[in-house]
Amino acid sequence: LQAQWHQTNGPEGGAVYSMAASGSTVFVAVQMGGVYRSTDYGQTWLSDNYGLIDTVSYLPPFVIPNVNAFTSYGDSIFAGTQGGGIFLSTDKGQNWSPINEGLTDPYIQALAIHNHQIFAGTREKGVFISKDNGLSWTSSSNGLTNGWVSALAVQGNNIFAGTWSWAYGGMFLSTDEG
Repeated sequence: LQAQWHQTNGPEGGAVYSMAASGSTVFVAVQMGGVYRSTDYGQTWLSDNYGLIDTVSYLPPFVIPNVNAFTSYGDSIFAGTQGGGIFLSTDKGQNWSPINEGLTDPYIQALAIHNHQIFAGTREKGVFISKDNGLSWTSSSNGLTNGWVSALAVQGNNIFAGTWSWAYGGMFLSTDEG
């Protein structure tokens, strides 16, 4: 049996940075194009960027930041951006709100959820954790020798953090929820 791939009808905008599914909706982030969603297996795509603006980084205000990571929990969808921090949508991606209280690094590389807690891997400051659906964040990087966390994964009660660096990269494991 050979795998069969079929191209969808979009979305427009360039390279795909990240994807996520929540229920019957698929979310796609494209380079400098923001977030698109499809509810019909990629036949049509809607641009959903209301509230998703960059007010933190080097980009001019109101430029849509690149979305590096998605995760979802219940009706909440979280988008980690390149310079704008983390955004939350509770209406299937139609509107986004920044949720960056306590987050000291707005460059989000990875997101994961474990036991109602959200983990965010950043470019310079390691891992941050939220226990209140993203309303506030605290650093959870004790033991990490590299602050650039490029990937997060959950397996049972284990949380893995993959770091990026030529000299100090590697995998880290937390068995106590970060």
